Amino acid sequence: MKEIWRNIPDYNGVYQASNAGKIRSLYIGTKLTINNTEKIIRRLEIGHSITSIAKDFNVSYQHIWQIKRKNIDLRPKILKAGINTNGYKIVVLCKNKDKKTHTVHKLILTTFVGEKPKNMECRHLDGNKLNNELINLRWGTRHENAKDKFKHNTFKSPFKNNHKLNRGEKHPNSKLTEHQILEIRQLLKNKNLSQAEIGRMFNINRGHVWAIKNRKLWKHVKEK
Repeated sequence: MKEIWRNIPDYNGVYQASNAGKIRSLYIGTKLTINNTEKIIRRLEIGHSITSIAKDFNVSYQHIWQIKRKNIDLRPKILKAGINTNGYKIVVLCKNKDKKTHTVHKLILTTFVGEKPKNMECRHLDGNKLNNELINLRWGTRHENAKDKFKHNTFKSPFKNNHKLNRGEKHPNSKLTEHQILEIRQLLKNKNLSQAEIGRMFNINRGHVWAIKNRKLWKHVKEK
């Protein structure tokens, strides 16, 4: 795969993302971008003074002197990503002294596909949260994302901790009772009802109905 770099929206000329899942900085030091550094080099070549250039670009005399002596590396710097508490790669980007943390997968999709559509989220098609290659990412619905997680066995049940005490209708956030789960399973046998329609009947989303059908949730509830 040929690696392609594009400017990240809102960070044009400062940071870039690649289809290989990488983020790089175009900053030279802390104040100058590669583009501005190249402008300084051209001004030095035509005889502008170091003092005037430093004033125009709001940097120190020593910084311009380093550029003149070619002690500055003009190659973009690949950012080392961290990992957030959800297991996704993150980077910190800075613009006008304002630092923000971004997930790498969102930067890649925003740069190459476009802004996140309403009610959509990022899907990792192979189930690997750390694989941010463009070919592995898609904007998708929460239902599609849930199906991906079940498919790749990366779904984390809210009942993982203390599951015997707080599972099912005993869980404080439960929207359903065990009797309703049995009702839903019966309705799922009706081919004339879609999962979305059943979900509306019980005020839950289609992904929740799908999880009940496939015993990903409420599997402890036995048929009578």
